[in-house]
Amino acid sequence: MPHANNDPYQDDILETQAPSFSIEQVTDIANRLYGLTGSLLPLASERDQNFRISTEAGDQFVIKIANSAEEPAIIDMQLKALAHIAIVDPTLPVPEVLVSRNGLAIEQIQAENGANHSIRMLTYLSGAPPKDAPTDHALLRPMGACLARLALALRGFFHPKAHYELLWDLKHTSKLRQYLPYITDANHCEVVSYFLDRFDRNVLPLIPKLRAQVVHNDFVPDNILVAENDPGRIVGIIDFGDMTHTLLINDLATTIAPMLPGHSDPVGVAAEIVASYHELVPLEKAELRILYDLIAARLTMLNVI
Repeated sequence: MPHANNDPYQDDILETQAPSFSIEQVTDIANRLYGLTGSLLPLASERDQNFRISTEAGDQFVIKIANSAEEPAIIDMQLKALAHIAIVDPTLPVPEVLVSRNGLAIEQIQAENGANHSIRMLTYLSGAPPKDAPTDHALLRPMGACLARLALALRGFFHPKAHYELLWDLKHTSKLRQYLPYITDANHCEVVSYFLDRFDRNVLPLIPKLRAQVVHNDFVPDNILVAENDPGRIVGIIDFGDMTHTLLINDLATTIAPMLPGHSDPVGVAAEIVASYHELVPLEKAELRILYDLIAARLTMLNVI
């Protein structure tokens, strides 16, 4: 599928093959750069290469090898955000960053084909992915509350790369129009056009007027871990790869959208998440007014991209 032709960086990320280091190579890298030895287990990743390292002492870490097209400055933003969160709200369950033997948070390694890759090491967060029904009622209010805490923790954070353009940022929803010719089903195309029109009419004029900050931008069931014996207790927040500076309300809409499909009471689901978020981060009237359109825009984005 074609990619956004006005975002060369994003094109590179989506089109560049993920790293393919062998377990033996990564074992050597972990020992040489971090002094860690142990067994390695590959972890799923869309565009990078991740491994869990379990040491003989029982400690666990994640070594993340970035796509060669990934800008080190964007990784630097993510790592600095984690450090900032740890200072502002140390009880939020986010990974800790390990520095290398060289005292660096980001190291560079070279693949056999000559490509350079940024590499970093984080603590491994134990927990379980949410069950097959992520809209389970027990998870709704914790999702809203945890997202609000995360937003508050990031409120004072900024980074020079925070304004980089990311198609997954809801403020760029209008750019999905370039994909309409690739939607062959006329009914689907009509639905997408309808919600893009609503976004342009109801949301675009308000973007300069609403609260904005750096946010996680992908706080969804796939990126959280819950306690094994308590499906409503969030014990891990992972994958800060879509972090960006955008509208605060976009962050909430992005969380709500994937919780709705397949649920018999989508409005009730959204209301539970909004209510618990609002208790910690009171929403402004203008933000609430466009929340419906932002949730619809995120659902549209999930389907179109």
